[in-house]
Amino acid sequence: MQTPLPHQAPVNTARHLYSLDFARGIAALAVVLWHWQHFFFNGPAPGVFQREEQPFYSVLFLFYEKGWFAVDFFFALSGFVFFWLYADPAMDSPP
Repeated sequence: MQTPLPHQAPVNTARHLYSLDFARGIAALAVVLWHWQHFFFNGPAPGVFQREEQPFYSVLFLFYEKGWFAVDFFFALSGFVFFWLYADPAMDSPP
């Protein structure tokens, strides 16, 4: 962290929030698994999507069943991360 001048707020030099990046990655995976049903085809026409028969359902059942919650979580985390990264440069630029 840089030493601030008396009239300046401390400058945030941390550029990565690894735990939040990991959480965003998990949320993105959940969104992909949730959307799997929208691209499920059995032959030339869309088929009936049976979540219980999907790969690794016993492990990934939460993503298959409630993956749509991850969209809001992903966007909220992304908004925070973007603010964290770009708030100082945006505040420093002249109007």
